[in-house]
Amino acid sequence: MKTRINVTIDDTVLKAAKHQNLILSNILETAIRQELSRIEKKSWEEENRQSINAYNTYISKKGVFSDNMRTF
Repeated sequence: MKTRINVTIDDTVLKAAKHQNLILSNILETAIRQELSRIEKKSWEEENRQSINAYNTYISKKGVFSDNMRTF
């Protein structure tokens, strides 16, 4: 389901977008999805930073299980 909203945009940008036959609602929706994804990723990284740092420290000290198995 889609909802109608009002958006304010620079007149020059709107004219250029219309000239290129761009569908503004699709572009806005895509941009919002990308921004939400970026925010969620940043939030996840912040919530898990301590565990990630601990894991990286462990790996830097002890290596990974396959270090002795590599042939390259």
